[in-house]
Amino acid sequence: MNAGLFVYGHDTAGTLDHHVQDIRSKRQVFESVHDATTERLADRTVTTVLYAGELDGRRQYYRFTHIAFDGAESPQVVVLQVAFPAAWNRCEPVLDAVVRSIHMTQ
Repeated sequence: MNAGLFVYGHDTAGTLDHHVQDIRSKRQVFESVHDATTERLADRTVTTVLYAGELDGRRQYYRFTHIAFDGAESPQVVVLQVAFPAAWNRCEPVLDAVVRSIHMTQ
């Protein structure tokens, strides 16, 4: 499993879709596995969507998460997490914990 974290200014729109489209354009097959879900946490809103993509015969899951922190000047975060489908059930709790651990610091 792998993960990448991207931080954007508060005024950046469409960051989640940008990352989805970027990966889609680089895969031979790319399809939705799970519709977007949105969860409200204490100081942020978390939107997650899961796709499966295939490149050179290797299939992987791509989970994109957009974190919008409260506050007009707060940055936005996009997390891209990748794992093989056969390992997804084992990896998903770890990936969830990673996303939930992301907080703003002063």
